[in-house]
Amino acid sequence: MIKLLDRYEYAKSDIIGSGSFGDCYLAFDTKTQKECVLKISRETENMNRERLQAEAQQLEILVHPHIAHGIEHFFFENEFYIVMDYYENGDLQSYLQSVPPPSIKQIRLWLAQLASAINYLHSQRIIHRDLKLQNLFISKQLDLYVGDFGTVRELLNNGFANTFIGTPQAMSPELINEQPYGLKSDMWSVGCILYEILTKKAPFMSCNFMALMRIISEAKYAPIQDTKLQKEFQHFIDGLLQIDPQKRWSSYRLCQELKTELDELQLSQFIEMDEDHEDFQPTQTEKAVVQHFNALNTMSAPVQHESSVEAIKTRLYEKLLELTNDEDVIYKLIVAHTFMLQKMKVKKILDFLEINLEQKEIDYNNFEVLAQEQEFLVKITNQLCPGKQAEQIAELVRKLSVGTFINE
Repeated sequence: MIKLLDRYEYAKSDIIGSGSFGDCYLAFDTKTQKECVLKISRETENMNRERLQAEAQQLEILVHPHIAHGIEHFFFENEFYIVMDYYENGDLQSYLQSVPPPSIKQIRLWLAQLASAINYLHSQRIIHRDLKLQNLFISKQLDLYVGDFGTVRELLNNGFANTFIGTPQAMSPELINEQPYGLKSDMWSVGCILYEILTKKAPFMSCNFMALMRIISEAKYAPIQDTKLQKEFQHFIDGLLQIDPQKRWSSYRLCQELKTELDELQLSQFIEMDEDHEDFQPTQTEKAVVQHFNALNTMSAPVQHESSVEAIKTRLYEKLLELTNDEDVIYKLIVAHTFMLQKMKVKKILDFLEINLEQKEIDYNNFEVLAQEQEFLVKITNQLCPGKQAEQIAELVRKLSVGTFINE
């Protein structure tokens, strides 16, 4: 048994979660005599001390009945610890996989708790940016809590955000169509969450990243098959999965639709109007990425039939997925190479990726510029997916990004 700060006890065998962020352990708080969660992260080039502390502080300052509570945080022997409340039924994705389908009543209660928590964030001018089933937690009493604030962002004074971030399958259409984005992007994610609860599958799925971008921008999803669920929740899906963020429901509108449940849960007192909050506007850098993705979607080769080009792009993407096993990594690498094509400074690319490495500026006037870009892309790949075949991955990314399909 390990004891920290003469308060938190845990055993290495009590691991309850693991990922790129680090490891989570079930622990016991001897002060409160309650179970808690220890999230342990090592300071790395990808995750520095400031970023780790920012996530912890966000957990500790947000006060709402359905936002996961951070108890405290500290460094100990080169490891960073976040102490959080423990939710007995784990994350919502795991919970749904282990139990019979929830009742309509239960779904409406969860949706009300989620809407109330998001409304609180939005009233504080905070956007979550990575809402998904894995970041929602279920207590022993089956209450829902919003967690994982590693990507939270406060709206800046100038109304602009500086990065694309989040899970590609839940990305809102405005991020790829040069439209304002911000608070309403969270609401699109709420629509994706509700759809997945109802159907046990995400509304937007594709093995091809570019195809995924297209179906999201067109809001193409399969209809809900269960007639009872369709009758009860279709208007929620219609309101949340609106392509135009101006027509998409706000958190306040969603709360209005769930007034009965909010009253039952005694959450109505927390609801604030958010209709007047300004959304983000895309930066010039982000517009460049959007334009490049749009170009990829309409790209064709003069000597090949369009369907052949699509098939090759699919094969390239499938190869990348096989090598990396991580769609987020593929997305970041494609964006990084897009930035290189836009002749962006190395530091800005690294800041976007949130990684640190030694790299000279690319000389775009040098005849060896392609070799310089490839070398930089290999270094980035080694950072994002260490131990993988970095050179092959980087070459596939370059081909997929610029449409070099010869000999594939």
